[in-house]
Amino acid sequence: MKIDWRLQRILLGHLLLSIFFFWYFTHYSFLRPLAEPGTECFLALLIEVAAEINFWILYPLCQNKNRFFLYYVLSAVEIIALSVVEYFLTIDANLSKFQLIELPDNECFQFKISLFTNLIFRNLGLFCFIMIMAYNTDLRIRLFEKDRKLFRLKKQLIVQSLTDKQALFLDADQICYIQQDQNLNHFYTFDGQHFIRRSSLMDLQQLLGEENYLKISKSVIVSKPHIKGLAEDVITLQ
Repeated sequence: MKIDWRLQRILLGHLLLSIFFFWYFTHYSFLRPLAEPGTECFLALLIEVAAEINFWILYPLCQNKNRFFLYYVLSAVEIIALSVVEYFLTIDANLSKFQLIELPDNECFQFKISLFTNLIFRNLGLFCFIMIMAYNTDLRIRLFEKDRKLFRLKKQLIVQSLTDKQALFLDADQICYIQQDQNLNHFYTFDGQHFIRRSSLMDLQQLLGEENYLKISKSVIVSKPHIKGLAEDVITLQ
């Protein structure tokens, strides 16, 4: 995956995930009582590093070589390894806090199995979330690259008709301005036609060329070659 400004939200999400991990592991866990603060910080850092490796290295490497089975196997190894490390680092503290040290071996064994199973399922949920995030990011990048290739070859964008939602090719030189409404962009042409497309307005401005389109607000970009005049809040088009 190429890291660029389109992945800033993903990077921000990972930063927030890191903060959550450190808060969660050093304050409270519904799966088990806390161990020593140093141990909890180490576990939080270990899981975050594993998640980043999975997102930035394992998924792109396996996806580019069409080896998703290998990705699933390596992710399973990560899940089991993290669970084993956390189990052995916290089991004594858990037994002490639950006062299970002097109980019969069979009851202690059941508790240990339950704890390890909980850790497995928690880490499985985490890595499923990481996999979905990686897949969504990779899909967005690939769609953007396809759009850029089409624009480079034919100067066209794929849009949808407002009435029947049919996919159409729109020439870039017909676009007068684009207005964003949440995740939906509205394309207005010089002959009065109206089309829609789901994408980021920032993606569209980069795709069409920032030198060709002027962003006059957070939700509107206008074709520069067809701007006749600017006067405070009024834009005149040719």
